[in-house]
Amino acid sequence: YTIPDVLGQDKARFANRHTLLIGAGYSAATVLTALSQLAQTHPQTRVSWAIRRPGQALSAVQNDPLEARRQLVENVLRLTHQPPPWLEFLGNCVLESLQASTRITARLRCGDEDITRAADEFVSLVGYAPDDSIYRQLQVHQCYATFGPMKLAAALLGQSAADCLTAGASLGPDTLNNPEPNFFILGAKSYGTNSNFLLQTGLRQVEDAYALLASTSRC
Repeated sequence: YTIPDVLGQDKARFANRHTLLIGAGYSAATVLTALSQLAQTHPQTRVSWAIRRPGQALSAVQNDPLEARRQLVENVLRLTHQPPPWLEFLGNCVLESLQASTRITARLRCGDEDITRAADEFVSLVGYAPDDSIYRQLQVHQCYATFGPMKLAAALLGQSAADCLTAGASLGPDTLNNPEPNFFILGAKSYGTNSNFLLQTGLRQVEDAYALLASTSRC
């Protein structure tokens, strides 16, 4: 459920073996690109790739200022339009069951067809949800859609079309406030399941939190 080091320490798990990959975001695209490089030197490497619906990995950003991201998406689009022998692109599917013994057997519903695939490795990159256990009993109003704090989540949902470079850039310190006094959720956890978080956003949140605390102490 995390990005494996396909070309490094996890190489033996994937080289000349069959991997079932699920997900359509940049994480899945990163793994698929690494597996494509691995297949060049280990020709028995095989990948079956299923998505629920086209996601970020299949959606190019117009005039993308991030060169690495542009190349990543272009590479994945090439692989899906003309899959090489090592890649089976299953398209839109729903994972219905998994069984693990010596291999992992997955049953998927792809359109009107039920299919079964047996693989050596299973990589599921279908999103992230924050661990809220540390503040579960505090007064935190969470968004039901993203699991982030409500004020910030509502503001981000209002910018749903924004890219990571601009999402949240204009949000003020007030979006960090919770019903729990002087309690702030910062960093990637504050964005919940929203994947547009950048480290520069977290650094700005720290400054905003100190500004809020300073204004409270003056009162």
